[in-house]
Amino acid sequence: MIIEQKASFNKKTCKHRPLREKCGAKLQKKLVYVLITAKTVQRASYLKKISTEQYSILQKIRNGVEGIPSILRRKYHVDVMPVRGLVRSKIWFSFKIGAINAKKALKMAAEMAATLYKISKSNLLLQD
Repeated sequence: MIIEQKASFNKKTCKHRPLREKCGAKLQKKLVYVLITAKTVQRASYLKKISTEQYSILQKIRNGVEGIPSILRRKYHVDVMPVRGLVRSKIWFSFKIGAINAKKALKMAAEMAATLYKISKSNLLLQD
């Protein structure tokens, strides 16, 4: 397994490059060298992978999936329920899920009402 690669260049060649400061080249007496480690290569391939459109879509799905348990823990305190027993815990948990669903339904209804209000308002203005 190759741990690192070292590339040497003439100092005159590398001196007038516009991106020399960003490439991480080390200046020596006569040469300039660039050290590329396996970790650098791995990070570059990882950054190339996460910049694709498919990975961006997967990130959005993952955020949505992981958001619900987080909300249940932080806002609805499902880790500490004031009941004992499996059936009561299931009922309590179901009420908490129902609360999330009801909140989403009310939010969606409010958005739809606002949209319908804007449409009806613009139609009244066009009729006048």
